Amino acid sequence: MTHKLTRQRRGALMPPPRVISIEPLERRELLSTTYYVSPSGLDKSSGTSTGSPWKTIARVNSATFHAGDKILFQGGATFTGNLTFTSADAGTAASPVTVSSYGNGRATIRATSGNGITVLDAGGFTISNINLAGPGIAAGHADNGGIGISFLNDAATASHLPHAYIDHVDVGGFGLCGIGIGGSRAGAGFTDVRITYSTAHDNWLAGIWSYVGRFDDKPPIKVSAFQNVYVGHDIACNNPGANSDKGFNGNGIVLSQLNGAVIERCVAHGNGTANTGTNGGAVGIWCYCSNNVTIQYNESYGNTSAHLDGGGLDFDGGTTNSVLQYNYSHDNAGAGILLAQPSLFPKFSGDVVRYNISQDDGRKNGYAAIEVGGAISSNPYSNAEIYGNTLYVSKPAGGSSAGIIVKGASVNLHVRNNIIYTTGGTPTVIVNATGSGMLFQGNDYWTGSSGAINLRWLGKTYNTLSAWRSATRQETVGSKAVGASVAPMLSDPGNAGTLNNADNLPSVTQYTLLSSSLAIDAGVDLNAMGLSPTHDYYGDLVAQGSAFDIGADEVADASPAPKYTFTSSDIGSPSPAGKTTVVTAGQAYDMSAAGTRIGGTSDQFRFVYTAITGDFDIKVRIAAFSATDAWAKAGLMVRSSLSDNSPMFAAFAQASSGDDGVVTRAKPGANAAQTTAGSPKYPNAWLRIRRVGDTFTAYYGTDGTYWTALASAATLSDIGPTVYVGLAVNSRVDGKLATAQFCDIAFA
Repeated sequence: MTHKLTRQRRGALMPPPRVISIEPLERRELLSTTYYVSPSGLDKSSGTSTGSPWKTIARVNSATFHAGDKILFQGGATFTGNLTFTSADAGTAASPVTVSSYGNGRATIRATSGNGITVLDAGGFTISNINLAGPGIAAGHADNGGIGISFLNDAATASHLPHAYIDHVDVGGFGLCGIGIGGSRAGAGFTDVRITYSTAHDNWLAGIWSYVGRFDDKPPIKVSAFQNVYVGHDIACNNPGANSDKGFNGNGIVLSQLNGAVIERCVAHGNGTANTGTNGGAVGIWCYCSNNVTIQYNESYGNTSAHLDGGGLDFDGGTTNSVLQYNYSHDNAGAGILLAQPSLFPKFSGDVVRYNISQDDGRKNGYAAIEVGGAISSNPYSNAEIYGNTLYVSKPAGGSSAGIIVKGASVNLHVRNNIIYTTGGTPTVIVNATGSGMLFQGNDYWTGSSGAINLRWLGKTYNTLSAWRSATRQETVGSKAVGASVAPMLSDPGNAGTLNNADNLPSVTQYTLLSSSLAIDAGVDLNAMGLSPTHDYYGDLVAQGSAFDIGADEVADASPAPKYTFTSSDIGSPSPAGKTTVVTAGQAYDMSAAGTRIGGTSDQFRFVYTAITGDFDIKVRIAAFSATDAWAKAGLMVRSSLSDNSPMFAAFAQASSGDDGVVTRAKPGANAAQTTAGSPKYPNAWLRIRRVGDTFTAYYGTDGTYWTALASAATLSDIGPTVYVGLAVNSRVDGKLATAQFCDIAFA
C-alpha cells in the first residue's frame, strides 16, 4: 500500500495584500498578518483580530499565506478537520509561517481521518504549542493512514526546502506516525529541521519518522534528503506497531536519509507492544541510511516486539560516520544497543558507540546489551568502535541473553574498555563470526565469580581470560596482555531506575566506580589507538589518572584544580572604555565593553584574563548578556599576547538567536576565521575551551556537565606555550557598551 500524500484542491483565494513602496525589510514586516481562529468566530470575518476570528479549518484552507504570517487557534478549543498548506503558502527561514495557539492553553486539531496538518512542498513553517488528535489506533491503520504533522517534499529533483520547525506539540492517535518528515527517492527533502519539546504517543507505526517515498520503502536507498536535523527533548511512547505487513513498525523515533543530525535528550518507552511481525521489529530510537548522526543523552526503556528487535537504540543498515554516546538504555526486550546491517542496505561504516549504560536489556529472543550483526560477507559492517560502555545483564526470566553478541561478517570491529557484567550464568560475550580485524582490548569480563568469564567464541566456551587470550590473541596490545576479569566494584549495579527525564541522566549513579575499583586506570590507551574521547557518561574528563578507566565512569582526579589570578583590560582601544566588576574573584565577573569587532585582522574588546602555560581546560556559564547588536559577543578567549592582532582562539555565544561561534586567528595580523553553530540561548549558556598541545577545541552545553563540540578542533602552532586565557566581551557598536555576567568559572 502506498502512503504518498497527494495535493488537495484549495478553495477560493483571498485578494492579495496591497503592495506599498517602502524599504524591503519594512515591507515584509507590514505584509505579515496574524489570523485568529475560534469556535465563536465567523468564516466571513476578517480573521485578523481576536474580536473577529475565523471559525473553521476549511476557512484557513481557503486562504493563501505569506512569509511571516501567523495562524493562531484559540487555546483550549478543538477544531475538526485536516489543515493543509502548499507551496503557495511557503514562508522563509527568516520569516516563517507559524501555526500555533492563542489565549489560555493549547488548541487541538482533531482529524477523523488522514493527516492533522500537512505542509506539502513548502518550507519556512513553524508549528508550535498545539495538539493533534487522530481517530485513535483502535480505528485500524488501514482506515486511517494519517500523520499528525506531515512535512513532505515530493519534488522530482534533489531539492531541499528550508526551515521545518515543530515545537511543543502533542500528537497521538494516527495510523502512520505522529510526526512525519518525508522526501522523494530523488533526494528531495528539507534542511534545517527541528523537532523539540514534543510528545508523539499512541500512533500505530511510529512516534517520529523521517522517510523517502513510502514508509515501507524498498529497496532501501540513501539519498541524504534531510540535512541539519535536530530532534531534542521529545517523548515517543506507546506507539504499538502492527504485524509484518508494515515491516519494521511500532518505533519511538526512527529517522532515515539524514546527512547531519542530532537526536538528544529524548525519552522513548513502551513502543512496539503490538508488533507481531517476523520481518522487522520496533526500536525506541534509531536511524538507518544516514550519515553523520549523533544520538546522545537519551533514555530508552521498556520497548518490545514479539519476535524481532524491540530494543533501545540502534544504528541500522547504511548508517555511516555516526556516534551513539551518553545514553541510558534499560529493560528492553531487544538489544540495548544494536548495530545491524541487513544484506540489501547501503554501506555501513565508521560508527562509534561509547560511554553508554545498559541495564537489563535483552529480555527476550536471545538479544544482548550490545548486539552487532545481520550482515553477509559481501556487505559487512566495518570500522565500528565500541568503547567505554558499562553493561549489566542479569538472566532474563525464561530466556537467554548476553553482554555482547557479534554475529555476521565484520571488518575492523573494535571493542575496548567496556565493563561487561553478567549474572545467573549469562555469557559475557558470544561471537559467532569474526570477519577480519576484530579486536577485544581492555575490557572487564565479570560474571560474579573470579575468573569464570563464560565467553563463547566460534562455538567454544572459555571460562578464563588467559585461556581465551592464548587461543585467539584477543585482549593483547602487541605483546602485552590487557583486559581483566575482576569485580568492577560498581556502586549499586542492577538497581538504577526509570528517569523519564533525559536531563537527569547523571543521576544514574549506580554505575559509578567505587574508589577501590580495579577498573580505575586499567583500560587501554584510546588516544594511542586513534580515538579522542573528551568525557565519560557523567561528564568527567577522560583520562584523568595514569590511564583510562574501564567502563562509562572515569573517576575524577582527586588533585585540586589550579587557582589563577585574573586581570582585566581593554584590547585594541575600544571607546568608551570597558568596566569589570569582580563578583567572586576567580569565579564570577560582570563586564561591560565596547569595541567594533572580534575578528578580521585585529580585535577590540574587554578581556578578563590569566596567563597559563601548557594544557588547560576552562569552562564558564554566561548567566546574562545585554547586547547592543545582533553580532555582539561574550565568551571565552585564548590569546598569545595582549596586542590587538594576536593569534587567538575563542568561543562565543552571540546575541543573534543565541548562536555560538568559534573565531580563530592562526598568525599575527592574519584574517580570522569564524564558524557558527546553533546552541543554547540566553540565559545560562555554557562554554568551554580545552587545550592539548597546540590543539584547541571549543564546546557548548546547557548544564556544565555534558558538552557538544562547536566545531572541529584547531591546531595553532604559532600561539606559543604560554597564553592569556579568559573572558571576552564586545559590543560591535562603536560608542556603546554591551554587558555580560559570567559565573561558575572552573578549570579541570
